[in-house]
Amino acid sequence: MDIDDNQATLDALDALSSLLPALQQTPLSYKLHYQYLRLVKTAGLDDQLTPARETLVANLAAADDIWAPLLQAKVEEFQFQPTITPDSFSAIDLLFEQAEADYLSIPILKMHLEFLVDQHALAHQPSNKMYNGLSELCSNDNISQKLRAISRKASVHFSRGHEVWDARIEWEESLLPSLTGNARTSRLAALQEEFLERLQIPHTKLSQTFQNYSSFVSSHFPPEVYEETLVAANKVKQDASKVVDEMERFEHNLKTLQDYSSYLTWATSPKFEKPKWRGKGQSQKSKEIPPDPKVAVPLYERAITEAAKKRGDALSNEDQAAAEGPLAEAEAWLAVFWDGLIGFVKEHTPGKETEMPILERAVRSVPSNGNIIASLLRSTYMYINETDPDYDSDYGSDAEGEDDMEDGYSVKGSNEKPPGLHFAYRKAINSGILDAAGITAVTLPRASYEEDKLYAVGYHGGDERAFQRMKKILKTGIEMNREKGGDPSLKLEKFLTKLFMVSIEVPLEEDARELWKDAVKFYKTSYSAFSQYTRLLIQQREYEEASKVFKDAANPSRNLDYPQALWDEWVQFEELYRGFGPVEFAMMRVRLDETELKKLFRDCGEIREVKITKLANEVVALVEFMDKEGVPAALTKDKKRLQGNEIAVHLAWRSTLYITNFPEKADDEWIRSTFAAYGTLFDVRWPSKKFKSTRRFCYVQYVSPDAAKAALELNGKEMEPGHPMNVYISDPQRKKERTDANIEKRELYVAGLPRNTSQGDLETLFKECGNIKGIRLALDENGKAKGYAFVEFEQETSALQALAFNNHEFKKRRIAVTLADPHAPSRRAQPASGLSRKQDLKSRSVRIKNIPAGTQEAVLQQAIEKVATGVKKVELFEQNWQAVVEFNTIADAGRFLLLPNGFKYEGVELQLSEEGPTSSKPPAAASTTSFVPRAAGKPKAGLGFKKQTISAVAKSTSGKATSTSGQSQTQQASGSSSSGKDQDAFRAMLQGR
Repeated sequence: MDIDDNQATLDALDALSSLLPALQQTPLSYKLHYQYLRLVKTAGLDDQLTPARETLVANLAAADDIWAPLLQAKVEEFQFQPTITPDSFSAIDLLFEQAEADYLSIPILKMHLEFLVDQHALAHQPSNKMYNGLSELCSNDNISQKLRAISRKASVHFSRGHEVWDARIEWEESLLPSLTGNARTSRLAALQEEFLERLQIPHTKLSQTFQNYSSFVSSHFPPEVYEETLVAANKVKQDASKVVDEMERFEHNLKTLQDYSSYLTWATSPKFEKPKWRGKGQSQKSKEIPPDPKVAVPLYERAITEAAKKRGDALSNEDQAAAEGPLAEAEAWLAVFWDGLIGFVKEHTPGKETEMPILERAVRSVPSNGNIIASLLRSTYMYINETDPDYDSDYGSDAEGEDDMEDGYSVKGSNEKPPGLHFAYRKAINSGILDAAGITAVTLPRASYEEDKLYAVGYHGGDERAFQRMKKILKTGIEMNREKGGDPSLKLEKFLTKLFMVSIEVPLEEDARELWKDAVKFYKTSYSAFSQYTRLLIQQREYEEASKVFKDAANPSRNLDYPQALWDEWVQFEELYRGFGPVEFAMMRVRLDETELKKLFRDCGEIREVKITKLANEVVALVEFMDKEGVPAALTKDKKRLQGNEIAVHLAWRSTLYITNFPEKADDEWIRSTFAAYGTLFDVRWPSKKFKSTRRFCYVQYVSPDAAKAALELNGKEMEPGHPMNVYISDPQRKKERTDANIEKRELYVAGLPRNTSQGDLETLFKECGNIKGIRLALDENGKAKGYAFVEFEQETSALQALAFNNHEFKKRRIAVTLADPHAPSRRAQPASGLSRKQDLKSRSVRIKNIPAGTQEAVLQQAIEKVATGVKKVELFEQNWQAVVEFNTIADAGRFLLLPNGFKYEGVELQLSEEGPTSSKPPAAASTTSFVPRAAGKPKAGLGFKKQTISAVAKSTSGKATSTSGQSQTQQASGSSSSGKDQDAFRAMLQGR
């Protein structure tokens, strides 16, 4: 051993001595266990590897990288025993079963099968004296039963299950020659039944399984029953064959965890069976077929296993700095997959027997995920505690006292495990690996249990011990929360407030005030904390104190996250409870005269509009000029004084961000919450989706450019695994990839495609022509190609070159390739309702009235989508502040109309009505914020059509026609290729330029 190796060994030994206490304190930390394993290897302590792996699997779920060497070591240890005992055999067998319970691992299942087959063979050697006591454990029937259980676990694996199943059947058939009479007949019947069961399970070797069954029947059954038996088997496998064809589309592209996510989306979505034709005028609606748990659940298990493998690979990496990214991604996907599996099972196969094993496995796999632990706690309370005959609802007598209560209840004996709910809670809360949100998630169901006990005997003077336990649980959760940085949701504080104010006969008003007084000291910039505190004070009629808290919160130095919201509450409070003087004091800092602003900028150019927004700590004005020549002169007003205050003037786009590729779930509230951390928000603007439903971008405008620059740190940050968010300063001088300029010359319409066409097929066909920006392949409800697609290239020359594929033979069919015509009408199928298209559209639409002025169309759509399903399009008419919502089905529209509590938007009750016949279309000049994007209609097949040119101009207030895209009249006259308002013009308009 050289000097460097010797030093590395010494360093590893030193690190081990300091790591051991941490591992004992935090046994649920994957990072510490893997660090321990790496140090043991570096120190050359090979004899400690097996104990280290045993410690890990005793606390956490493990993947093959841990289980395979551990099982191998245990099997070798077992084989070198002088005598094989039933206990030692059962111990190895149980260890295999424990490994198989963690994840769906084909290698582990194969190891288990091979171990059992080997032991059976050894036990049946007459000369082998080591197995004298194992005749029953290693009997044909017992081993066959164990192998059947193993093969059933493996059989659900679509692509590799056959590796175990085929080996097991081969072993079973090897026993047949030694069987006679009824034993042989019953074994053949059992194997035939298992073959038929296997043929009903979708798997990649389904055809081979059918061939194996054919050989099995021909070898062991009379020839006269062969044809009849095979015909029946062929019928049995038909449904599985259809699913196999669908699944293989995904299997070929299964490379990343994101691919598994797409695969699962298909597996967990309902399918639709087309109705049979019953003659003219007798069409029926498509039949909805729910997702098949036999397909979805195994796929979830495979995805979970793959994510766990990637986590293990990252944790085993010697360069932990380089492994941080892959580790975070694997852990995120692992939580997503477990959460999806739990939700799917709860929805489609609910019950104690199906839910509890999955929840227990999930908690072993992701012990730091508070939401999954909370789900286990709720299900434990629901399914176990209520039916457990040994369940003690009081958890100890009063004599034990609170000194023995670690979390508000006593443990009856050092070796006695408390009931499931409380044991799982204490294990999680003391694990040391939960973040603040996780602590909240775990504490809530535990406190809710005690609240139920209060309800059981009635609030106001209920179970005092339950009250004290609940109080201690919540206070402990709040303290631990703040040690982790705090939970901005304040759920535990709100829960404890309810306990103080509602759950007992005499409300503990002072305790509640002290709780929120401490909360606003900790959450110094939280609007929510201050709002809750002031509401409590108002409820208790402590008006003077409430006014002081409002004034303190509104201090500019506090930098509150949502100052405008608190400011509005303050003004409303002063109006309702305090009178004229305080109201004037609260509002005096938000006064600004529009006339003075116009006077300040009057020498810069003609002003179109002045928009003044009153924020909590300052007033912001957006000044829009009739033309861009006024902007440079306006910038010279920077640092001038107005009403005795120095003002800051800057270009609107410098404080405006263009944001895209954010999570699908993100809405206006999410965007505001995420970006408010970097400065005061002036506005968030969303594009309309009525022309293109897939649009996913927005603009965030700050009060200052510095805030926008600070928020750029979010560019590239993965807000969900594999999807880095894009954040840019929205500079109108730079054309980014997000613009749709000249899309008509870069996009092709491809028609006549076969049903089995995939996106990869089109990419392979056209990639030789140049870089492809995107492919949109139209699919039906079963995931099959409808026959047409749009292919967008990065360069016009690539699209022109690809036109050579027109009339090209593709998968034995001739395809049509043309430039996409944005003005071609789409050819729609007859509505499933049986109505005419016009009447069907009206039946699927709902009109909304009484919409607050200034509402954004996209934000209104987000609000509707939170309470309704099947929203297809929302169109807002600003001239009368009404909207029409188009739904996918008549049923979706009906459910929206019949919302039990109506539909409120920004506190306003909106009026919903069926969309009846209209005498005319809405006025053409409906909105100043409307624009003409690229149309989504299908173009006409064939070449040689001539595109129409759309000239889009807006009337200025002086009556002069000015280009809405900011181009000069000369540019338009010279034949600019811009057709209508492009998206750059839309951004310019939104930024107020």
